[in-house]
Amino acid sequence: MSFSGTMDPAYQCTIISLGNLTSEANVEYSKVLSEHFEKTLGVSNERGYITFIDPKRTHLGYKGTTFAQIFKK
Repeated sequence: MSFSGTMDPAYQCTIISLGNLTSEANVEYSKVLSEHFEKTLGVSNERGYITFIDPKRTHLGYKGTTFAQIFKK
């Protein structure tokens, strides 16, 4: 993976959660995860991105349906 023009170690992390992501929580998640990646992988927090996604229930599939349909039941 190329990051900032080099092939040095880097990371990309995506967190997907239905209705559980807040601005405050994302700051804490980002802090904890970036510290974990630096400690366990030796990759600086300047060498990665963490993306937080809160999709609509209609946009997340599971077991042949979507969460919108599951939560209707």
